[in-house]
Amino acid sequence: MKKFFHEFKEFAMRGNVLDMAIGVVIGAAFGKITTSLVNDIIMPLIGLITGGIDLTQWNIVLNRAAVAAGDAAPVMLGIGNLLAVILDFIIVAFAMFLLVKAMNKLAALKKKDEEPAPEEPAGPTTEELLAEIRDLLNTYCGYNLGPEDVILFEIDGAAYFLADIGLRMLTPRELYRANGFPDDYKIERDYTGTVYPKTKQVARCGNAVPPPFATALVRANLPEWCSQEISTMEELERAVAV
Repeated sequence: MKKFFHEFKEFAMRGNVLDMAIGVVIGAAFGKITTSLVNDIIMPLIGLITGGIDLTQWNIVLNRAAVAAGDAAPVMLGIGNLLAVILDFIIVAFAMFLLVKAMNKLAALKKKDEEPAPEEPAGPTTEELLAEIRDLLNTYCGYNLGPEDVILFEIDGAAYFLADIGLRMLTPRELYRANGFPDDYKIERDYTGTVYPKTKQVARCGNAVPPPFATALVRANLPEWCSQEISTMEELERAVAV
């Protein structure tokens, strides 16, 4: 007996049984509302439109002659009651349609919120990045790097590779040459013989006007003074001496 009551309790407390019971109670109450709406609101309005006829009393007597003669009780078709029931059904069906549609929409929104966001594809691992960088350097940059020769570090979440690519600072002479100064241009000392350190040689190069720029400026404004081509400091000194 105890097992029987336990099984009954589980059956009664199931979600679908409770939902069905709630649905029956609410449906019965809603049915009374729709019946009252049809009988007390809609049918009187229809009767008013049709000239005061009470459609709930609209019946078709099938045996009028027998009833008129008093030989039989009337046999009637209750058309008015049928119309009231049909209207009742239409209202209930429409209300249930709207209710089910709203519930389905809420369920779809809830399901959409519960769906996990699609996972982003996993990026390459650190080992894969190291191997790719090492292969690129070995293939295109002339390196011969082993597995332990690549250094990878992160700055703000971005991975960077650190390696010696053979660059060096330019010498002072190379800087002057890149700016168009002739190779015999004196950069180690000034006209008094004071020796300049490399830091001052570099600084003076940065502050100097490149000869090609000065040459182009003079040729554009004083072409009559530019009949002679000078490419070295020795040629310049001879020209100035003349």
